[in-house]
Amino acid sequence: MEDSVKQRLRGFLKEQNMSINQISLNANYPQSTLNKQINKETSMSLSTLLVLLDLFSELSAEWLLRGEGSMLKTVTSNDTSASSDDKVKDVAYWKHVALSMSEEVTEKKDRIKELERELQRLGDELDQRLLKEERRGASGKASKTA
Repeated sequence: MEDSVKQRLRGFLKEQNMSINQISLNANYPQSTLNKQINKETSMSLSTLLVLLDLFSELSAEWLLRGEGSMLKTVTSNDTSASSDDKVKDVAYWKHVALSMSEEVTEKKDRIKELERELQRLGDELDQRLLKEERRGASGKASKTA
């Protein structure tokens, strides 16, 4: 899913003739962070997504995140007079999305810590078994020479 978001974002940037450097300058956001998150294996952070959506107000978040609808927001006469209730609902929705993503990231970080501890435990256990085997081998050789 994240690769699809990155692909759509790269397509949008290409269509807009925008470079990572230009985005960095316009958004006052670290170029290295943008490059890693857009072009490399580093995960896209929520803050980066929000910076990009803020910078490119014409970019449809629905299209970017889900691949649904058109790339650019369409402005109709009804859209220009959107009620403040709709805007509040939109803000509430995106806050909910951000909170959900944040919780998911926290859960994944906790799981990574669990797996790292398990890996450490298994490594220690393997080291102990190898040490026991070495001692057995050494004591077996010593008894044969005696």
